[in-house]
Amino acid sequence: REQLTREVTRNKKQLDKTTKIISQNGEILEKLEKELEALKSGNHNKEQSISNLETIIHQNLKIGENWDDFAHYFNLVYADFFERLKADYENLTQSELRLCALQVLNLGDKEISKVLYVSPDSIKKARYRLRKKLELPEGKTLKDVLRQYYKSVEV
Repeated sequence: REQLTREVTRNKKQLDKTTKIISQNGEILEKLEKELEALKSGNHNKEQSISNLETIIHQNLKIGENWDDFAHYFNLVYADFFERLKADYENLTQSELRLCALQVLNLGDKEISKVLYVSPDSIKKARYRLRKKLELPEGKTLKDVLRQYYKSVEV
């Protein structure tokens, strides 16, 4: 029992760490966007801006791996969530599955927008479309419905 508790705690910490890394990638993309704007405006040294862009890109090429890590640890903490959800809703896209997972983690719109590199309004629209796709009845929240698809391993 004690070993299971340590393992679950370690997996939850790793899931938190991976979520934070993915969120930081959103901030990195914002830096890239600012560097590109500076480059376009001509107000900065072009060679320096290009060098800055290359540095940012090379330091952060692991976005796909981070999502794979996230899914792995998420599944360890929330046993078979993706499989159970896909069993009932086969037509969910990878983006929709990510949104579902982030909803389970109780992240707010701003946090989710940083993780997925989109605006908070885009998150609201995506959640609305997801509710329609899942055909949620009036009064049922997305979180309520998602709750039935996971069983968190309790510590």
